[in-house]
Amino acid sequence: MTTEHAAISLSGLTVPREVAEAKTLLMAPKVKTDWAGVIKRSATWLVIALVAAILIGVLVFLYQRTQALDPQAKNKVEADFRALRQLDAEWNLEVLRSKTNLNSSYDPVTGLNRQIQDTVNGLRDVRQLSTPEATSAIDRLSKTFTAKADLIDQFKSQNAILKNSLNYLPLAVTELHSHIGKQLNTLSDDPILGKGQGGEGLGDILRKSLNEADTRATSLLADTLKFNLTNDAVTRSTLDTQSRDLEQRGASMEDDIRDTIASVSNHVRTILKQRATEDEVLGKVSAAPVSAGIDAVAAQFNQAWEQSDAEREQYRTGLFVYSGLLLLGLAWIGWRLSRSYGEINRVNGALKEANEGLEHRVAERTTELRAALSNLKESEAALVQSEKMSSLGQMIAGVAHEINTPLAYVKSSLETVQAQMPDVANLVSETRTLLELLGQ
Repeated sequence: MTTEHAAISLSGLTVPREVAEAKTLLMAPKVKTDWAGVIKRSATWLVIALVAAILIGVLVFLYQRTQALDPQAKNKVEADFRALRQLDAEWNLEVLRSKTNLNSSYDPVTGLNRQIQDTVNGLRDVRQLSTPEATSAIDRLSKTFTAKADLIDQFKSQNAILKNSLNYLPLAVTELHSHIGKQLNTLSDDPILGKGQGGEGLGDILRKSLNEADTRATSLLADTLKFNLTNDAVTRSTLDTQSRDLEQRGASMEDDIRDTIASVSNHVRTILKQRATEDEVLGKVSAAPVSAGIDAVAAQFNQAWEQSDAEREQYRTGLFVYSGLLLLGLAWIGWRLSRSYGEINRVNGALKEANEGLEHRVAERTTELRAALSNLKESEAALVQSEKMSSLGQMIAGVAHEINTPLAYVKSSLETVQAQMPDVANLVSETRTLLELLGQ
């Protein structure tokens, strides 16, 4: 055989080398999976996915921060500021109505206080008012309204005392009129203290004193009611003097008249005192810096709104820059992908050509292997036939040997027997003769 078809020993048979190599390749173990490469590729894709998620997250964050501010929220907050000013004005108005007895109770004042506190607390939920400065301004405004509510509570207590004295003063003066009238009737019926003769007697003096006390009490009532509406300092001093003078005049009168005059004087002094206290409290109520507090909170809101708008513009600029960078990155990735695609196409073309050449070589190799296999089969058949004939020859030789040996023995014995046959024939003849003789 030639070198290409050099024979090798395989299981005691001589076969071509190509057939042995083919069988060796078929019997070779399978290639193990490259787990390290798989893990590396998986880690690479995981990093790429993580980076992409971060980039998308930043883009979404910038987009959300660039959303336009809700104008309805701003309008609502500004409406709350207007409502606070309106409620504060109505609060002051209800206090004045309560002062002038136009309100039958203090419920309107209390109800407005609750509405104001609810509105102030609602400002705390506004995002633009969540800064420390805005929170501090809201706290100051809330404390201002609380202090004003405390002052109004003081006004209600002082006003209740004032109203009580104003309500009972006319009753006390009426009671004084009644007592003085009874005393005058008593003096008229007294024969001793009756009308004097030829001059002014004791009865006339008493009647004059009683009538003057009655007149002064009526005048004091009118001036006090007028003072409650005007709060004149001169009238205050005059009323104090009149009440003291009336009380001095009543000191020498009957007990019921003296006590009633004392009650009238006490009510007048209470009205003067409570009126001054009430005016002082109302002055503090009016001086409460509510408008300044509302303006401070509104200024903080406007500042925060403008700051949010400026931040939105900054985030919008950042979004534009970031989007541009992303587009540049995507363009670079696209360029790299395009180059990679071209390289892949080139490599694929080369692989295709290599595959075609390999297929051609495989086809040639397959043809050679088939021819070698055919030769192998023919050789195997020839070897088998040769072995069969060899075995058959050996078997025939053995059989012939085995047959020749007994035949040689038989032949040798036959030759010996043949050599002895004449003697045997003589013996038989003689024996027969003997027998015949013996038979005779």
